[in-house]
Amino acid sequence: MAGDKIAMELSPKPPQKGESKTGEYWADIMATFDAVFSNLESYKNMMRFAIDSLADSQNVLDSSAGTGHLTLAMLDQGKSVTALDLHQGILAPLAAKKEAYGSRLKIVVGDGTELPFLTGSFDGMASLQVLPYVDSPDAYLAEHARVLAPGGRLVVSGPSSLDLSSGAMVMVNWYNELKSALGQDRASSTWGDFVPKLLEMSRSGPFKQYSKDEITDMLVQSGDLSVVDITDNPLYYGSGYLAVAEKLDRAKLNQ
Repeated sequence: MAGDKIAMELSPKPPQKGESKTGEYWADIMATFDAVFSNLESYKNMMRFAIDSLADSQNVLDSSAGTGHLTLAMLDQGKSVTALDLHQGILAPLAAKKEAYGSRLKIVVGDGTELPFLTGSFDGMASLQVLPYVDSPDAYLAEHARVLAPGGRLVVSGPSSLDLSSGAMVMVNWYNELKSALGQDRASSTWGDFVPKLLEMSRSGPFKQYSKDEITDMLVQSGDLSVVDITDNPLYYGSGYLAVAEKLDRAKLNQ
């Protein structure tokens, strides 16, 4: 089929020549972010929404999987999950757990705008907190629509309309959640590592925000997707988006 690609699965191994610096950089960023977000109820609520939205999916792509919280949660529900991210270093924590999940866990290094999978490979997908950093969101969503099977669901999330004032308030709320989870001393130390890396990341490339209407239009235009649910993203306390799109089954529609 035109445009089809075959995935190359990652086995745990040292970084390849030319990858080390970038991979190590992103692995460090993800580990620092994970130390904060894994302790936030707002983040866990966002994850629960995604998991519930993919309850009927059995073969799921976790696109830009990071350290793999969503991947592991879905594996523990008995699903088969492919965890994809751009750099091998980011996926190393998941690769170390592959033996425990056997063939149900696949770990793939790849670009979300050129997914290395056959058309219609998955009946569920999640790509959480990724679109703000994507240079070509239309290409990114079109590729995800391509590899989603008819009737399958895609969940995406991100921020909307954060400015200096509202962004600062979100940060205050995150810190308060972290302090409740870890206590003052551990929260202060963890937060002190997190903030410089967050600022560094925000300056390193695009940070795009979309309204619910904009993300709805982008999903619909990406190819045979219909938005079946969209709500505020709990990570931003009444702002942002959590959207669920379903791939239309043209064969059924044409009957």
